Amino acid sequence: SASLTWDGVDLAASNFTTGGYLTATGNVTGGNLTTAGLVSAGTTITATGNVAGGNLTTAGQVAATGNVTGGNLYNIR
Repeated sequence: SASLTWDGVDLAASNFTTGGYLTATGNVTGGNLTTAGLVSAGTTITATGNVAGGNLTTAGQVAATGNVTGGNLYNIR
């Protein structure tokens, strides 16, 4: 079952599913983030599990304690 709480600062959801967009100017934290679309961040995406994708492009560093796999892996310098 889903749970949604608001403490006046943070919005917390135990299960969140959308057919549209999820936009956040703060942090998105979760055990699993699954998308058929794009994940982008202005600063850091941190994963302690697996990162899998068709295209992984970064101007910075990729750090993971799990696997990083993809069809195309780019590091732009």
